[in-house]
Amino acid sequence: ESNIQTDNITAKNDIDLTTTTSGKITVTNDLITDTGYIRLDSAEDLVISNNIQAKGDVILEAQNGISQTDGNIASTGKGNVLVTNNERNDISLKKLTTADGNINITNNALNANVILNDVVTSGSQGTITIGSQGNIEQTFDSTALISSGDITLNAKGNVGKLEGEDVKFIKVSTDGNVGGSGQNFYVESPDKDLATGNITATD
Repeated sequence: ESNIQTDNITAKNDIDLTTTTSGKITVTNDLITDTGYIRLDSAEDLVISNNIQAKGDVILEAQNGISQTDGNIASTGKGNVLVTNNERNDISLKKLTTADGNINITNNALNANVILNDVVTSGSQGTITIGSQGNIEQTFDSTALISSGDITLNAKGNVGKLEGEDVKFIKVSTDGNVGGSGQNFYVESPDKDLATGNITATD
């Protein structure tokens, strides 16, 4: 199998790294583009421990899980941040930001989760959309999702979680609507009025 481990890469235009049939991608140093996009497409898992910064889109795709242990994944121009995992394991993220685009996080792996370990912020008119075949969870106490646009959270399992009698809310701050679906839907807006779109709780 052919793994890719990155050193510092700074490109004027685009950065596109892929392992087509086997091999993982490990980002251990900064990846930065001045004008273009960054795309990482891993046939296995994708491990990120440093900054990924593009003026355009940041597109991260893996088959066996995505784990961000450090760094900021950011589009500093008009680009979107798109994070997709397909076959197995969780998506576990830290900081994601856009200046002027949308953030879309999708875990298509059966019964696997999207775990938020730090704040996700979409810029001026950006939306945040998270979809999971398992649960959507946050592991820290402050606001996890900050958006000027709508926030949509769709989980086959729960959005937020119940630990004994203690509810672990997904904490949001948005000028738009919050909508989505889950077996249970635990969302809290600590600092702003909460405007809801369609919310479906199936449990």
